[in-house]
Amino acid sequence: MRKHSNLDKLPLNIKKKIKIENIAITDKNGFVGLSENSITGFNKVVGGSKIIATSLNTQLKKLNIIRSRIAIKCDTEGSEYKIFANSNLKNVYAVQIEFHNSYKDLVKKFTKLNFDVNISGQNLGYLYAKK
Repeated sequence: MRKHSNLDKLPLNIKKKIKIENIAITDKNGFVGLSENSITGFNKVVGGSKIIATSLNTQLKKLNIIRSRIAIKCDTEGSEYKIFANSNLKNVYAVQIEFHNSYKDLVKKFTKLNFDVNISGQNLGYLYAKK
């Protein structure tokens, strides 16, 4: 089976705009440990793989997409608010987040930034935000 086989179905002009990286987006820079069974903690690796961790702001700057319109799709396994709380979303026009437990703080954050927000689910679901 080919890695990222769904990308093969996209038109070439769209594929050129997608970048896949083996990183973890967190609220700070460092690294996380990943094992088959769980995330082992920030800056701590126990019998797993060491993955670079970076804040969303750092990643957006690194990609040098300051003048682009950005769409973000993420599943952050419970760290949703920590990641987006202090993120600069100036050039972001759409976000899809899988949330765990509470979405109310995320709704406040995105509404304050003039996003239209829709929720699907209660304790586990999706937040869709679009300008």
